[in-house]
Amino acid sequence: MELIDTPNPNAKKIMINHTYEPGVYLDIHDTKKNSIESLILNLSSVESLFVGPNFFTIMKSGESTWEQISKEINTIIDKI
Repeated sequence: MELIDTPNPNAKKIMINHTYEPGVYLDIHDTKKNSIESLILNLSSVESLFVGPNFFTIMKSGESTWEQISKEINTIIDKI
């Protein structure tokens, strides 16, 4: 899954089909256990997950790198 640049250096987008209402931030309690979104939210390098139409915007924590987050997300996808 490709992380797509946004104007904010601390945010990247991933294109994904979902059933969430666009325009909300997901909380771990809003997700199904072991879903891609819950697994992403459980990463210590991820601060938040915003829902858009057919995409999520991932906000990283300040010191995390996108290279590391990308590896972690690809590991999640490989397991699903």
